[in-house]
Amino acid sequence: MNVIYYQFDGYTSRPEGLQYDGSPANWRCNHVADIATATLIEDDWHEPDVKPKTRGHCVVYADYEVAY
Repeated sequence: MNVIYYQFDGYTSRPEGLQYDGSPANWRCNHVADIATATLIEDDWHEPDVKPKTRGHCVVYADYEVAY
């Protein structure tokens, strides 16, 4: 099972690093089992300037979708 999410802070192993808050380059796709830690925070909602038109090959069927 995969999860697609928008990363606005924290660590990334990508060579180009984390882009500015709002960048569509900050979309991430991971296997749920590969996520070692996650923290829920009370902060302003963050989302990209432009939302993707497709989930690509990351998510074929969406079981849940969260929107603010």
